Amino acid sequence: MSEKSSFQTKLEQASYAIEKRKFAEGNSLADESLEFEPTNSLAWVIKGICLARLGEADHARNAYAKAIEFDPTNARPHFNLAVFLVEQKDPKGALVEAKKAVKLDSTHEDAKALVRKLKFQLGLPIEDAEKPAPWKNPFVKSKEVELEVLNVDSFPWVPKSEPYWTYLGYFLATVLLVTFVSLISIYYPQLQNGSTSFAKPTKLTTLEFLISIGYWTGLILTLVFSFIDVLNKRRNSIWIVSILILSCIFLGWIPLYSYLIFGRRTQT
Repeated sequence: MSEKSSFQTKLEQASYAIEKRKFAEGNSLADESLEFEPTNSLAWVIKGICLARLGEADHARNAYAKAIEFDPTNARPHFNLAVFLVEQKDPKGALVEAKKAVKLDSTHEDAKALVRKLKFQLGLPIEDAEKPAPWKNPFVKSKEVELEVLNVDSFPWVPKSEPYWTYLGYFLATVLLVTFVSLISIYYPQLQNGSTSFAKPTKLTTLEFLISIGYWTGLILTLVFSFIDVLNKRRNSIWIVSILILSCIFLGWIPLYSYLIFGRRTQT
């Protein structure tokens, strides 16, 4: 395998590790890729993302500085540094880097959005070049997924609670699934016997009471989890709607599992 091929493989593995929230592994893979190309800006960006998520702020800052040094005309490292500075409670420094990203790439909508957010926070006027692009159909997805978009969290406390936050999502989906299976096991025999009446008895059995409590608790927590995670990952809100609608017929576990497995890191 050539050095170029080995470098690309390590870089792809590092990006994948970030998507799976395995930041220590991503950092190691970024280091291995830098052994092949020590001046590669993207590798330094990936390293910066991993170090920031691992709580190594000073080293992350140095990694972003390296990324900018080796590719000063690329908007990506400036944008990632801006996001990092936001998390470090430095809005003025973040604004400087976000504006550099917009200047280098006028089509970078995430950088523009960050500039507007920071200017609003700092009470500064918004320039024409920083205004959003014309409206686009939200149901038409771009085929290219920017690395930084995948790794900008709206709520910094969410990635800090990983992997337990993700485990919570799967647990809630499983609660809804178990509730569904329990209901089928209770009422399916009635269908086999030709009964079409599903009127509730005047007094719930202990099992039915536990299933009811489990379902409503799981549903409420599922909707809260979905709302927070969809906003945090900047995903399409149709996921929340689908979970809510299908939960009305005890099938909320289907879109929740689908979101966790397919939609959480692949949509833009």
